[in-house]
Amino acid sequence: MKLPTSLFVTALTLGASASITNVRDIFEHSCVECHNEKKDKGGLRMDLKANFFEGGDSGSPVDFKTPDQSELLRRVLLAHDDDEFMPPSSKKKERKPLTQEEIARLKNWIVNGAKWDEKITLQHRERSTTKEDYSKPDPDLASIAVYPTSITLETKRDFHRLIILATDKNAVTRNVTSSVKFAIADPSLTRIEGSTLFPIKDGATTVNISFRGKALTVPVVIKNAVKDRRVSFQQDVVPVFTAAGCNTGACHGSARGQDGFMISLFGYDPKGDYQRVTREFAGRRINLALPEESLLLTKTIGTVPHTGGKLFEKDSPFYSTLLEWIKDGATYDPAEIALPVKIEVEPKEFLLEGSGKDIPLTVKATYSDGTDRDVSTLSNYTSSNDNSISVDASSGVTSSKTQGEAFLMARFHTFTEGSMAIV
Repeated sequence: MKLPTSLFVTALTLGASASITNVRDIFEHSCVECHNEKKDKGGLRMDLKANFFEGGDSGSPVDFKTPDQSELLRRVLLAHDDDEFMPPSSKKKERKPLTQEEIARLKNWIVNGAKWDEKITLQHRERSTTKEDYSKPDPDLASIAVYPTSITLETKRDFHRLIILATDKNAVTRNVTSSVKFAIADPSLTRIEGSTLFPIKDGATTVNISFRGKALTVPVVIKNAVKDRRVSFQQDVVPVFTAAGCNTGACHGSARGQDGFMISLFGYDPKGDYQRVTREFAGRRINLALPEESLLLTKTIGTVPHTGGKLFEKDSPFYSTLLEWIKDGATYDPAEIALPVKIEVEPKEFLLEGSGKDIPLTVKATYSDGTDRDVSTLSNYTSSNDNSISVDASSGVTSSKTQGEAFLMARFHTFTEGSMAIV
């Protein structure tokens, strides 16, 4: 089935630089709820790049040879009462069909190669988090805030995510990151994907943020933009253990370990962890000859039975970090390696109204050499009151439930910091 001419023209006018960020809201509002790790309707997952393009019972959702015939487009263009129509409605929940503008964006994304940065994982979000019109003034809006307030990007591996919150005159906070307008003063120095900044070349610039009559400016400094940084056991590998839950008291971080493998609780003894990871079970836990066959990898992605189950996907940043470290010789760090001296969790406090409202936490680590790093995806999160405000242990996205308050804690390296939230 071909797109109506009006939609095809609209798709072309959207530009040829479409990436997953251009259709992320569509997938998260209308698709991921039924196509995720826990519920893969029709054998299809739409939260991760690899699973999406692998397809499900009906094959791949995207046909690169004939984009107009892509299964994804066919489904959203069917009659609304068709059994195969997407997104489907049910007796329990009514889902709105995609608008013409949303269908055009899907078309544009597919025509231009369906680009998807493997670092981006999608998660279901209710329609209440849909985009607001950033250009329309809001008389009830008191202020907007950005976290972090300034950014330094060091080495080509570095990145920083921006989170923008709006506070109304009644003090209620909401996440408007997906609704603001970003404008980089010098786009030759840094690029932005969604709300995440990546380095291009050395220099200094600003990111200008506007939303409903309010504006902010974030200074950005880029250093060593083309210089790579070697994967470090203490800076990268141990944080993966923490973020994936490997070194908690319920797993290998317990006093007796788990299934014959013990590492220190939350990585407090990196030297001991290195010895146990590399020297025990020689040639199997770490296989330098065939890195992909290392048990450290095969167990975490579920290709070999693991009591803790599958921890992450093969195309995830966590897997890439561990694989690169092993390929590079699985060495320990030099004595002068820079280590974290503190972390900062933001926002420090916020007030939510009603249930189902999400606020993401961001964590920045400062190192002994003066550099800093966005470690939000490498931190582990907990809530003191899940009944009122829950927090995803890996992503740090908080979600309001019932009236109450909670202390939200983030852990990275040997540091813990928190944020206070009220519903």
